[in-house]
Amino acid sequence: MSLIDEAFVNALLADAAYAADLVDGLSGPALRSVLERRMTASLAQYISQTFSVLTTIDTPDDIAGPGFDATVWRRNADGKLFVSIRGTEGTADILTCAAPPKCAIGDARCRPERDTDPRIAHPHHPARHPPARARLRRAAGEGRGKFIG
Repeated sequence: MSLIDEAFVNALLADAAYAADLVDGLSGPALRSVLERRMTASLAQYISQTFSVLTTIDTPDDIAGPGFDATVWRRNADGKLFVSIRGTEGTADILTCAAPPKCAIGDARCRPERDTDPRIAHPHHPARHPPARARLRRAAGEGRGKFIG
């Protein structure tokens, strides 16, 4: 698969992760039916014939919820796993993003690596949501892929 093909597939799966009613183990015609509410019939057919939903995490989007949503897809042909993490949704995410920074520019506590270095705790980073990370790791262990998060 060429680089552009991989990018296209990743973009399709990222969009498909926003479909309502995704559930663990969804595949085939049932997956197609769910995806057709989000995208064109031909794209929904391609995804439903090529992939199945291994697991999905859809946390509450209320004010107190973490707002973390992700889907682990398994490619039917070879078992390769793809992880789609949804973007900002819900009131809590919007309020967190709109809040003023907790430190001044130049402050050592506000380094960009705080958001990417897993050794540095960051309370608002969804990938650091312990139950979600554990569930994604378990799902990745069932396939041929490896979740590095």
